[in-house]
Amino acid sequence: KRKFPSPIPQGARFQDGWLPHSAATHGLVHLKRMTIGFGFQRLTLHFIIPNSSNKQKADLTGKTKKSSSVTVFCYVIFTCSKSKCVELLQQLQSRAKEAIAKERLFLKLSAQDDISEDGPFIDNDDKWILDSLHSIHSNTDNSLVYIGAVLHYQLVQQHWKSRGADYERGSVRRVCVVTDANILLLDEDYFGDGCDTHLVSSKEILGSVKLQLIDFASLSQIVEICAANQDPCAITLVIRKASNKLLSAVKPDHKWRLTCKDGEGAEALIDEVRRAKTQHRFL
Repeated sequence: KRKFPSPIPQGARFQDGWLPHSAATHGLVHLKRMTIGFGFQRLTLHFIIPNSSNKQKADLTGKTKKSSSVTVFCYVIFTCSKSKCVELLQQLQSRAKEAIAKERLFLKLSAQDDISEDGPFIDNDDKWILDSLHSIHSNTDNSLVYIGAVLHYQLVQQHWKSRGADYERGSVRRVCVVTDANILLLDEDYFGDGCDTHLVSSKEILGSVKLQLIDFASLSQIVEICAANQDPCAITLVIRKASNKLLSAVKPDHKWRLTCKDGEGAEALIDEVRRAKTQHRFL
């Protein structure tokens, strides 16, 4: 059996090294659209690759006609940070413009040709997210959940308390939303990633988001939110399901165990929940 990683032979040079394997490679000249995720939590890239046999174009939404000869690729990058999202957006925009300029020079294209000099189109999915939030139904009675004003939106990982040495359950990506009335734990589904079609937008735009409710609680039900153990990225949120302390033995407190991208994200989520809870108390 071959050893892994492979040993480096004597006298080897960088030019002799193995090239890294990539699932797909696209030129930045084909990057047509970049969508900023709500709260700068992600960046979605849309590539439209024309086939050599035909030069028909797809529109900026990524939708193509059956007769068009293009291939559309969509990638969702989880930045989980405004600074990282903006930095990546600026770098891609700059590099894409450079790639377009070189392509136009190589092909000697005029300004009226198909390749835009402006680079990829930039938009956001705020409307999609807000519409999806305000159409969420409760898992118990199927009634619409009151959302209120959205104060904070953050991608996290949910995990569960260990139940023995042989208990293994991986974490699950969630979205934690803090409003002026509730705190919600949601699933984000993206059209094109294999999720159920009834959970996504009917317009079938690659990368479009649909939210599905996992759990929610009123801000008044939050007993505590604090750092968990010694991990600066982990937090625990305690929710009281019972209407008073006497019933807490029948309905024990419920806990959300969440892990943020970094310590800064954990601090931001804790501060937002505490601030929203304080403001809610005085309403």
